[in-house]
Amino acid sequence: MSIAHEYAAIPYVDGGRTRAGADCWGLVRLVLLEQFGVPWLAEWGDVFDGQHERIHAAFTASRPEFYQVRDPQAGDVVCVFNAEGWCAHVGVVIPGDTCHIVMHTRPDAGVSTLSVQRFARFYDHRIEYWRYAYD
Repeated sequence: MSIAHEYAAIPYVDGGRTRAGADCWGLVRLVLLEQFGVPWLAEWGDVFDGQHERIHAAFTASRPEFYQVRDPQAGDVVCVFNAEGWCAHVGVVIPGDTCHIVMHTRPDAGVSTLSVQRFARFYDHRIEYWRYAYD
């Protein structure tokens, strides 16, 4: 079973952090823990969809646990920055059949996947890739 298939049925829940429902950060936390062994990252459960300034503050607070990379690999976090320069959405890179893909969740679509290249074109904003800094 692929990683994407394992998480496909999780519904979008604003502020959700479990398999019963997750937002974009909740999905990233679950996948990093369960598939890549990354310890639970900060919860940020009080940050909800559309609160870009608060999402960016949560991203900034978590950033010391990561380092930026140019070539995304499975387990990397994808950050989408809006026109104001704030991190407004996140996803996680997972292995696909022929290339790496980004798995993310949105209120209007639930959990979905796109190739790394299609994800970058879909959002048409600044995209950054961050890798957890293992000890």
